[in-house]
Amino acid sequence: MYDDSAWIALSLLRHVGSKTLRALVARFGSAENVLQASRTDLMNVRGVGAVIADAILVMDIKHINTEIEQWQRANITIAPRYTPQYPPMLRDLDDEPATIFYRGTYNVRALGEKGVAIIGTRDPSQIARQTAFQLGAKLAKQGYIIVSGLAHGIDGAAHHGALSARGGQTLAVLGSGIFHIYPKQHETLAARILQNGAILSENHPQATPSAARLVTRNRIITGLAHHVIVVETADDGGAMHAARFAKIQGKKIYTLDLPATGNQVLLEQGATCILHQQLDTWRFDEQ
Repeated sequence: MYDDSAWIALSLLRHVGSKTLRALVARFGSAENVLQASRTDLMNVRGVGAVIADAILVMDIKHINTEIEQWQRANITIAPRYTPQYPPMLRDLDDEPATIFYRGTYNVRALGEKGVAIIGTRDPSQIARQTAFQLGAKLAKQGYIIVSGLAHGIDGAAHHGALSARGGQTLAVLGSGIFHIYPKQHETLAARILQNGAILSENHPQATPSAARLVTRNRIITGLAHHVIVVETADDGGAMHAARFAKIQGKKIYTLDLPATGNQVLLEQGATCILHQQLDTWRFDEQ
């Protein structure tokens, strides 16, 4: 059996987050022991009800080991939270992913303070799209690693901008599994990112995207970033979820001086304003 297979299997169960998994391991001593526990004992752990207990009882660890072998052959790094392969910046999150899956050419463990999240609406104005590309290219040239979500609009422009810079690198965090690139139109972009960065996910590598997964992956995008730039968003847009995660995580938030309602809300809440007319000379250390 793969050394971490019990932990990985538990981390992939629906409704089992990192807090519940930590509670289970604390109660039974190891992930392997969790799989041997009785239904009654499992349900005595805080956060574990009948649905989770029954899912643990019927878990097929042999199948998980077969899948792990397949993922490793596909050059996926499987990083449980307690292993050296796990991205260090994510360990500081209150709701950190229990396991991260990633592949590509960039060593995610080396990210440190070089991560910059560039995010925003899937339907940007032309000036916002151009600004996202420009920021991605500008910051990548300065050695920053551009982190975004591979979505249409601002995310895609930021990734493209980073890849346009000589030596530029970028990370894409998915709301699906690594084998299920979403949106499908960005499969070519994803392939380029694998050659100049990495793709990450907390989901089963074959998982399809869902609204919940697309929202929760935002905490990983901001968790990997030292700075968070919201280029353009409506006040009810998905990027506002990321901004809330960033605020909880204590990250500094920047936004553009654009009329979008979300930008205006963020500025009212204290986000640092980036004047797009001065983008050529703007730097983080000038803020």
